[in-house]
Amino acid sequence: MKQNAIWDQVKDQMIKSLTEVKDLDTEVIVVPFQDDVFAEKRVTVGDAVGMSELVTWVRDYDVPMPKGGHGTNICRALERAEDFVLKENIDCVFLMTDGTHEPKRADMAQKYPDG
Repeated sequence: MKQNAIWDQVKDQMIKSLTEVKDLDTEVIVVPFQDDVFAEKRVTVGDAVGMSELVTWVRDYDVPMPKGGHGTNICRALERAEDFVLKENIDCVFLMTDGTHEPKRADMAQKYPDG
């Protein structure tokens, strides 16, 4: 997203979406991903301090850049989202990506091939 110059715009839209959730019992889970998923951040909307910390975390988040760059593994991101849906009964998933499924890391490209 940085290479496509939409990184800040995406983060701003995510923050806007997060702060517009009205149901205070809603749990929000943010999972950054590239070739693989990163650790998630979780908070309940009614937790004002937690939401403030999440907004700051999203605003300040910087993409890790491994040597040789990274790809986009949409399948792995959806697989992780499926964990939440099936195991925790999460009922809404938003996937934000700027491209197509193109894992760059050899192990991920083999496990999650194009197509």
